[in-house]
Amino acid sequence: MIATLPNTRNLRMAYALLVMLQQQRGGIRHSSSKGEYIYNVNGRTVPDAVLQKRLDGVVDAYRGNAERLAERVESGNLSIPKWQERMRQEIKDLHRTQYIAGRGGVDKMTPRDWGRLGSDLRWQQYKALDGFAMDIANGKRMPDGTFRPYSQAEIRARSNLYMNASNKQYWRGKTEAKIGAGFVEKARFLNPAEHCGDCIGYAARGRVPINDASLPPLGEDSECQANCKCQIKFYKAGD
Repeated sequence: MIATLPNTRNLRMAYALLVMLQQQRGGIRHSSSKGEYIYNVNGRTVPDAVLQKRLDGVVDAYRGNAERLAERVESGNLSIPKWQERMRQEIKDLHRTQYIAGRGGVDKMTPRDWGRLGSDLRWQQYKALDGFAMDIANGKRMPDGTFRPYSQAEIRARSNLYMNASNKQYWRGKTEAKIGAGFVEKARFLNPAEHCGDCIGYAARGRVPINDASLPPLGEDSECQANCKCQIKFYKAGD
């Protein structure tokens, strides 16, 4: 797998996010031995809810970008190829930022990390975006076999799924950090929310090996897809 190194814009975004996190309650840092962010003042683990709140703000900003692009392409002020190019950049920036945050920072990223992230973007996000662009160009197929243009609301809603899907990258990055810290098992955890049947089934399985591919990343192989609200817990041998 060939690693795709980040451009300057990607690094600026990731560094900006980490600086923002470090300003939380006197500063935080990432502990390689724990695979977690910890508070500088007492060494305690920073709860995922704190990190997720910050990351949700970043995702909201990118949703705004995607919605503005949807408005422009629907109105004809932006061509579909240009819209696709811009959306591709937004997806890349956000997904990379989420993964880097989960991994513990740009300095923790390895060629394997960049390769795994690049492969996911190429074969899942960009491939799906190609189909989305084609659908906008062709129009939405109606039950009677005719086609009509996609509305702005429809383009916005579908565009936001790509931004929501970035949440899984945080957990993929964190999984790699946990593996490096010696964790060997994981379990799906249901946050207070309405969950799909697939996620309930994954959570019911309990602890599995950390590399068990039958427990997929959040948002994959589940009815809720990019809207998944689950979290993952990690365990060392004997926990």
